[in-house]
Formats: sequence, C-alpha cells, structure tokens
Amino acid sequence: MKSIRLAFFFLIHIFVFTHTVFGQRDSLNQNLELALSSGKKIEINKAYHALNIYVQSVYDFDSGLMLSQDHLRFIQDNFHGNERDSILQEAYLRYTDAVSKLELVEEMKKSLIYADSAMILASQSNHTINQIRALINKGRLLSKLGEHYKEIEVLLNAKEIIDQSGDQKEKLEGMYLELIYLDTSVGFQILKQYQQAIDYAQMALKFHKEESDYVSRRQNLQMYGDEVSRLGVLYFFADSLDRAMEYAKEGERVFKELNHFKWELENINTQSNILKRQGKYAVAVERYYDQIKRSEANNHPLGVLLALINLAEPLAYQNKLEEALEVSKRAEVMAKDFDPYYMRNLQGNLAEIYKMMGDFENAYHHQVIYKAMEDSLVQANNLKGMNDLLLKYETSEKEKQLAEQELEIQTKNASLSARNNQVIVLVSGLGLVLLGGTLFYNRNKARQKEEMQAAIIDEKERGLEAVVQATEEERKRISKDLHDGIGQQLNALRLGLKSVENDVEGELKEKLQHISSSFSKSADEVRQISHQMMPRALMDDGLVKAIEDLLRNTFQFTEIAYEFEHHKMEERLDEKIEVSMYRILQELLSNIIKHSGASKVQVQLIRLKNKVTLLVEDNGKGFSGEQSDGHGQMNIRNRLDMIRGSVNYEPSPESGVVAVITVPLS
Repeated sequence: MKSIRLAFFFLIHIFVFTHTVFGQRDSLNQNLELALSSGKKIEINKAYHALNIYVQSVYDFDSGLMLSQDHLRFIQDNFHGNERDSILQEAYLRYTDAVSKLELVEEMKKSLIYADSAMILASQSNHTINQIRALINKGRLLSKLGEHYKEIEVLLNAKEIIDQSGDQKEKLEGMYLELIYLDTSVGFQILKQYQQAIDYAQMALKFHKEESDYVSRRQNLQMYGDEVSRLGVLYFFADSLDRAMEYAKEGERVFKELNHFKWELENINTQSNILKRQGKYAVAVERYYDQIKRSEANNHPLGVLLALINLAEPLAYQNKLEEALEVSKRAEVMAKDFDPYYMRNLQGNLAEIYKMMGDFENAYHHQVIYKAMEDSLVQANNLKGMNDLLLKYETSEKEKQLAEQELEIQTKNASLSARNNQVIVLVSGLGLVLLGGTLFYNRNKARQKEEMQAAIIDEKERGLEAVVQATEEERKRISKDLHDGIGQQLNALRLGLKSVENDVEGELKEKLQHISSSFSKSADEVRQISHQMMPRALMDDGLVKAIEDLLRNTFQFTEIAYEFEHHKMEERLDEKIEVSMYRILQELLSNIIKHSGASKVQVQLIRLKNKVTLLVEDNGKGFSGEQSDGHGQMNIRNRLDMIRGSVNYEPSPESGVVAVITVPLS
C-alpha cells in the first residue's frame, strides 16, 4: 500500500511540474502575441527576449533559433542607430547561443559573424559581460566546426578579459570561469591532449559550487553534470578506468535527475565502453543493445549509431562474427549522415571483422579506406591548426609593437615627472619625499608592466613555436607511416602479383598485369604524398639534397629551366632552420609558377660565417611581396620570425625578381 501511495504522489508531482512548465510557456507566448498586436516596439522586444530565455532554459534550442531569427528581423526593421546597437548585442548573443547547441553547419558559419558583431558592439559600449559571452559562444561554434586551435585561443582570450576586469574580476570568475575551463577541456580532448583536458576539467569542477548566485539550480546542476561526464570520458582515454566509471555513473545520475536523455545516454555509453575495455564483453553487449532500444524510443539516431559502432568489437571477441558484421553494415548506412569520424571508425571495424573471418580481400579493401580517411582527417586538422596559430602569432607581434609604444610613452612621462621633481625640491623638502616616492612608484609600475607585456608576448611566441614544431613532427610521422606502412604494403602486393603473373597465361595474365599496374600507380601516389608531407631527403641527407629534389619535382613537367648552386653547405644546419627554409622555398617556387611567367629560375644557397643566405631569382614579369598570395607571404614572414630571419625582394637584372632570405646561425 505504501508503494502505491508513493507512486501516486510521484505522478501528481510530475503532473504539477509539467502543467507549470507548459503554463509558463503559454503565458510568455500570450505576452508576445499581445505585444505584437499593440505595435509597441519596446514591449515587443522585451517579450521576444523573455520567451527566448525561457525556451533555451528548457533546452528547446530549435525554438530558440526560430525565435532569434524572428527577433533579429524585428530589430532590424524597427530600431535604428545606438538604440538598435544596444538591443542587437543581446539578440546576437541569444542567436549564437542557440546555434552553438545545434548541428546546423551553415547557421554556424553565419553565427560566427554574429558573434564577432556582438563582440564589437560590446567592446564599443564597454560591456565586459557581453564580450565574454560573445567569446564563449564563438568558441563553441568553432568547436562544432572543428577549428579547435581557434576555439582554445578564443576561450583563453575570454579568460584574459576576466583577469583584467579589476573590481569585477571576482564576480566574472563566478559567472563564467567554470564554463570557460570546461569548454577549453573539450577543445584539448578533441585534439587528443588528454592531460591538458583533464587539468582544465578538474579546474572547472574545483570551481563549481552547489549553490550559484548567477544561474538557476537546474543550470548549475547541468554544469556539474557536464564536468563529471567530461572527466569520465577523459579518464577512459587516459586508461584510468576505475575513476572513469566513478565519474560516468555520477554523470548518469545527474542527467537522469534532470530528465535529459541524450546526456544520460552518453554517460551510459562511457560505462559500456569501460566494461568492453575491461574484457567484460557479455555485459557490454547487453548494455549496447539496451542503448540502441532506448535511443530508438527517444528518436536519437546518433545514440543508435554510437552503440552500433561500439557493439561490433565485443561481439567479435565473443566470436559472433556474423552478428558483428551485421551491426557494422547497419551502422555504415547510418554513418553517411554524420561526421566522417564515425565512418572512419566503422571502416576500421569492418577491416578487423573481415580479417577475423578470413576474408582478406574485403579486409584489405576496408583497411585502405580507413587509412585514407584517417590521413585525410589528420591533415585537414593540422592545416587548420597551422593557419590559426600563424594568425595568432601575427596578432602577438602587433601586441608587442603596442607594448613598446606604450612603454616609450610611459618612459617620457617618467622623465617629465623627474624634471618637475627637481623644481619642487627647491621649494619644499616634503615635496621631494612625496614626489620622489610617486616617481619611484610610477617607474616601478612601468617596469613591471613592461616585464609583464614581454612575458606575455614571449609566452605566445614560445607557444606558437612549440605547436608549429609539433605540427612538423606530425607531418614527419604521417610521412613515415605512409612510406613505411601502406607504401610498403602496396609494393609487396605488387611484387606478389608479379610473381603470380609468371605462373598464368592468357586473359588472366592480362588482368593481373592491369592490377599490378594499378598497384604501381597507387604506390607512386602514396610515395608522392609522403614526400610532400615531409621529404625523406630533408630528414636523411639535409637541405641541399632536399632542394635538388624539390626543384626537379617542381619543374620537371614545365618549360622552366632551373639552376642550383650551393657554397660551404657541407655541414648540416639546425633542423628547425632547415625545415623553415625548405618550406619558404616551396612557397617562393609556388609564387613563381603562379604569377611570374618565368622561363628560368636560379637558386643559390650560401653559408658565410654566422649566417646562411638563400637567393631565388627568376626572369619573369616581376612582382612585389604584396602581389603574391597573401597567405603565402604571411607563412613566409612567420616562418622567418621563428628563426629570426629576414626577406628582401629586389628587381632582377633579367626583369624578374630576386628574393633574398637571410638567417643568422648564432
């Protein structure tokens, strides 16, 4: 009887809660309708704003997006000047907040513009909170678009605004720092920097309070759920399975309390993955099938796809290969509608399943697709990261110039204060003490500020250099994997086919010859891609041999003649200098082919005492540094900044241009 009463009480509680929620939404909808019928634009704006806040607070982001679109159109049609700018700030922020929760790529790209617009308007009006909100929303949009280097940079800029907010700092930390730390953790996780991701997630959790002065209890509980869920995933990747299970169970509990199925399921999926890694395959299989059933019941196709992908491995280890193949084929059909990351993992699963079944032809087919997709995704991420970091470095240079200008002004002011003090000394001894103390304080403050600015700039430069070096290391790794892995496999298969050709005759022999020819072409393409990623000659034989190969490969199918001379280059240079000069020469040769119309190119590499000089001359129509590809010139400048080098463009005696690259060796 007691259990029946408890169940009845629970049903009444749910009914009252649901009635209250829908009643509040109906009331806000009615307010908007009344405001629209009144034609009073201020009241209409307030009604849009109130309803949008509500629908996003209950996770109805689709409605939030539609409301934001209607609201923006209304503002643009009815407000003007400063009044419109003030109202647009909040509307842009609501719009970008809604889009950052959805999977709409085109809307995300448009939202980046709105986030930047909100940032500009907030900066013009000195609205610190809205500046931080704009950066957080922009970071989330960049994350959804896969631009994680930019995402982390934007989030750290938001933290920098908080650090420099003076009296507001403590309040802003309470409002936003936990969120910034958590989003930064997500960025590092996707970049597979798991220790940094764990550190930021733990900082977010440490900052969490059971009761918040700035958000509702529900929003605060969701933030806590996000943090423990994130740590569950991160400790899983770090192979700390007991801690991962602890956090994942807590995440499941929180989101079950919040009645948010999607995020509850993510924590259940993490637990299933942990069981699979612990070798508890039967339990893991049972849980994955339960996830599929619950995801289908809740119309959550991504939940179905994740469970299908993860299910294949424990089925295969239980020797249920046909069942594993069936679920993988089902997942393959679904994965076409989602991120390529899922399809890549599926191809790896299929390759392994076919291998275990003894079907080596299909296994090889899916392994080749898997490897190609993996290399494609890695290369795309690396190129994005490189461009972002080069832009960040250019920004730091501007900051450095501003810091130097500010220091110069402060130094002049300090000198003026000193002269004034000398006059005052003649008037009063007390004035000497007071103003002398002031002068000392100002000078000390200026020196501290100079040191701080220099430290910030140095940190940014060192950070950029470290990541660029990491990118080059990744290129080397990919190049080696291509050359020593799939390249060697293709060659081995080609040789195997050649040996089989000798044992057959007629039409079958012709087919084998055709297949062998295809393998040869594939091997050549893999070798070429490997060479482009990181030339083997550069690593093994040095810059001279690498330049010889680069010139030959660049001009062999053109009508451009080339000459290469080098002097005193017997000893190897520092690897960072060799790689940078090689990349710069690649950029210059690309510009010559694209822009110059030259028929002859001369390259000289000369070592003189404590510097090395690279001269690249052509007889084309000539160009200024600004006329060539903008990204190319930026890449050249930033490469040279890293090795303290310089570039100078001069007219060539043969009417083209001479590029002179000089790099100090000490």
